[in-house]
Amino acid sequence: MEGSIAANGVSFPLSRAAPSLMHVALPIAFLGFLLASSALAIPQREPDGEPDPRLVIAVDRRFELLSILHRLAGTPEYRRAPKSPYVEAVDAHFATFAKHKAVQRTRELRAAFGISYDAPMSFAARLDPATLALRGPLEPRPAGLDKRWSAAPIAEYAELVASFAQEAKLDEFLSGQRVYAAGVEQRYREALRGVAPVRWFDSYFGPLPQARFRLVPSLLNGQNNYGVHAAFEGGALEVYQVLGMTELDDQGLPELGSGLEGLLVHELAHSYVNPAVERRWDELEQPFDRARRLVAKEMQAQAYGNTSSVASESVVRAATTLYMLELRGEQAAAAQLGYEEGRSFLWTQPLFEELRAGRAKEAPAAQRWPEVLHAVGERLSAWLELPEAQRRPLFRGPINAVYRWRAKDTMVVVLPPERNQSASVAAFEAYVREVHASFYAKQGVPLARAGEALALDSARAQVLYGTPQDGPHIAVLLTRLGAAFDEQGLKLGADRFEGAGIALIACAAHELDPRAAPRLVYAAADHATLVGINAHYHGPTDWLVVRRIEDGKFETLASGRWPAKLSPGS
Repeated sequence: MEGSIAANGVSFPLSRAAPSLMHVALPIAFLGFLLASSALAIPQREPDGEPDPRLVIAVDRRFELLSILHRLAGTPEYRRAPKSPYVEAVDAHFATFAKHKAVQRTRELRAAFGISYDAPMSFAARLDPATLALRGPLEPRPAGLDKRWSAAPIAEYAELVASFAQEAKLDEFLSGQRVYAAGVEQRYREALRGVAPVRWFDSYFGPLPQARFRLVPSLLNGQNNYGVHAAFEGGALEVYQVLGMTELDDQGLPELGSGLEGLLVHELAHSYVNPAVERRWDELEQPFDRARRLVAKEMQAQAYGNTSSVASESVVRAATTLYMLELRGEQAAAAQLGYEEGRSFLWTQPLFEELRAGRAKEAPAAQRWPEVLHAVGERLSAWLELPEAQRRPLFRGPINAVYRWRAKDTMVVVLPPERNQSASVAAFEAYVREVHASFYAKQGVPLARAGEALALDSARAQVLYGTPQDGPHIAVLLTRLGAAFDEQGLKLGADRFEGAGIALIACAAHELDPRAAPRLVYAAADHATLVGINAHYHGPTDWLVVRRIEDGKFETLASGRWPAKLSPGS
């Protein structure tokens, strides 16, 4: 889903979230339980100070136990943790229990009932922290327990899970890892200093006085993150954000970037949104099913294979944008929209607009939220009736988003006009042809020269290679971006980058229609500088200024995001 494509030695980074050097990077976030409470003032983010006091950050033996079982059972998403001393210790300690009945039953439950991804975590949330026994009645299915458990032999499985924990000496193992776990928890506390998402949720939906919020660093989950909750008789509610770890230092401790806040809010949101969507499923199923079918392949690739998961994800992602707008500002919200639309949630903007309008409603939360969710369904239905050209989201970047147009009839790679060639120009053109053959030709994307009919087709996304002297197709675009090459280097806006071997990689919206096919340019003062430039990592930002160094490699001098539009008129 995320990573890079490599072909014939040419590497094309596609989508890894990385902080920009110039603007705020991307995050994720929020929505819905029902409580009778008036709307509260929008809370302000506190840049300094302790993490949210209502949010306990702690590794949890229950979630580690289920992750270990699924790792032993071979569940793919539970075997993606990066290498670390902890992962090696897990594999060494539990290897002799790979044939335990609990592991076998874990494998069988996945095959028979689809118990995977967040379903095991919803089960873990219902286990008693001390005894690992199931808590509360199971009939009817308790709130928060994934519906995939409805027909599964859950009580029998819970007994097997508890026996595995005892026989495999889970507590003894985790005790030996306590110093490591404490180090992980401290990293999260430091990264979330001043972040108080629960206050924002309270302001939109009203407080949940009986709720307990837990951020659970998952030491085995790798790139996967889950928001689950468990509701009990009397109104008690436990809300868990189970966050995996992808980037580790040499001690195996997580390196947490600026996207952590959004990720936390996104997973927290699921515990609000999912039950609310389920309650109104009769009216929401049809529009969200129609939306899912528009991008079914892309949703399936992200493990959103059913309509209910797409619906919940859609509302959560729209709410993330609202969180970013209210606590981070318009640029962060616009960047968030671009991220969500880049994940093929093309209808995020109209849903976000309905949630934003809901903020203005003065009714108590118990009345306001159902009205907002009803409006979301109606707005999505209206969006589905629009012509395809009007359903396209604005192009907000980043460079990765240009590749949504990578197809036979919607993109073209553009070479400079043909002319007498020097050796350096010939080598440059040979390189561009290699890039095209390795990465674009497989999707039927044509290669054309500037001035030819295909290159002049403004309805196609254009991938341009060359120098300002190659013609107006590059010179005009560079002027629009505020970029100018001269003998000393590159001027970009108010900044200068001096020296030889400087190049610009940048994406831009269509010059006439921000919903139309975008532009991507690889430009330098001379052609030789551009040979090999695609191998330099450049997916998650709108622009990069790079310098060619030895052996045809490049170094990034600066990168960032262009000022983004939240809506067509902003």
